[in-house]
This record gives sequence, structure tokens and C-alpha cells, in this order.
Amino acid sequence: MLVPGDAHGVTFVRARAHLGGGKAASAMGGATLTVQKTRMRTDWCRLLIDLERQGYRPNYVSCVVDVPRSTILGWKNLGVEPRHDEGERLIKLWCDVMELVRDDLPKNADDLLSAAKAK
Repeated sequence: MLVPGDAHGVTFVRARAHLGGGKAASAMGGATLTVQKTRMRTDWCRLLIDLERQGYRPNYVSCVVDVPRSTILGWKNLGVEPRHDEGERLIKLWCDVMELVRDDLPKNADDLLSAAKAK
């Protein structure tokens, strides 16, 4: 089941039924429900590579997002996530350049695998 996510991705909800005893279990026919959320994080490295492939170098991106070039390189090479406001500006630039919508943002592969296992 999909649940609206935060600014950086989509949240998947995984539900698992447990059989057990007790009042709660007997009231629900012997099953209780545990819900686990998995947040789909944006793959900032892939997002920046997409921009580079379109001709937007780190110097230009740093001017648009209003952060130092070294910060852009940290997001790309070190796996660091941007602060919310910086991430929003970077997402807007990516959407404008790629002519795509926010739902098309590249997602972290580890999160995609976790969500697939949750099904």
C-alpha cells in the first residue's frame, strides 16, 4: 500500500499479520497487525549525474541551489543527503531540466530492494 511520502520520496507500508492469543487477538479472529514503514530515499548521486549528462556541471548546479561546489560533490561522491531546502531546490532544477515530475526522481536502489522484499 502506498502512503504519501515526505519531500524526498515515497513511503511504503508493509503489514504483517501475527497469529497469537489474548483479548486483542481473539477480537480480531486470532490475528494482530504490525505495520512497518520503508521510506524511499532519493538517489542524489544519480540525480546529479542526470544533470551532468544534460550539461549542468557542479559549478552551475551549486549556483542554482546556492551551496558551495564542494557540497554538491559531497552529495554526489560521499552519499551525503542535502538539507531539506537545498534538496527541494535541487529537485526543482532536476524536474525542470529533465522535464519530469517529482514522482520520477531516481530512488536509492537499496530502498527499492527493501520495498520489493516487503511485498
